[in-house]
Amino acid sequence: MLRVSQVLKLAEGLVRRATPLYVANALLPPFVIFILSRADGLVYAVLIPLVAYEIVCLLSLALLFAGRSALTEYSIGSACRLLLAAGALGVFTAFVVGGLLVLEAQRSVVRALSARERVKRRVLRSERHDG
Repeated sequence: MLRVSQVLKLAEGLVRRATPLYVANALLPPFVIFILSRADGLVYAVLIPLVAYEIVCLLSLALLFAGRSALTEYSIGSACRLLLAAGALGVFTAFVVGGLLVLEAQRSVVRALSARERVKRRVLRSERHDG
């Protein structure tokens, strides 16, 4: 069985591999707007959806960075929630693969959390029997 710190390092690695996918996808809407700005009137037809998509991309990127920060601080509960939200959004905003990587990282964090809780329960049981 992997130790909790090893599982969290694995999750950090998955998040690190997903980050370029989130960033690349967040750069697509401005690039498309730039390319379409040369076409007369076409940019106005897709401007609102592209801006809305860019906002969702930036939100998912912010959640990803917050989740990564929570992982490095060993704030497992917060990391679990943030990575779940970032992964769910990442399925749409990180070329699917990025979202799946982050969801796998979140599953790793959940396993680490459950392992930590099992250890706490064992310690409490042994203290009750000893005391």
